[in-house]
Amino acid sequence: MYFVKETKADRSKYPNAECGFAIIRIRSTRAVEETPGVASFLLSALASEGINVAHLMDCREDTFFVVHEEDAPMAYKVLAERLA
Repeated sequence: MYFVKETKADRSKYPNAECGFAIIRIRSTRAVEETPGVASFLLSALASEGINVAHLMDCREDTFFVVHEEDAPMAYKVLAERLA
């Protein structure tokens, strides 16, 4: 998986380049490493609203969700409410 600007994706030599996604970054404290079920909690919150996560990247304090662009506002809202 690679992320490039849409203007470059249009000229990409890769035939499966897709556009129309948004990346949501969640920054956590180091304590997240010792907390089981964090990703499950966040994914369940999004799934309960019918939001599909196309890609998930989780590395230490940063969790990145890639969602369809049209789902991004609702995804931000749902995550903000659940993490408040």
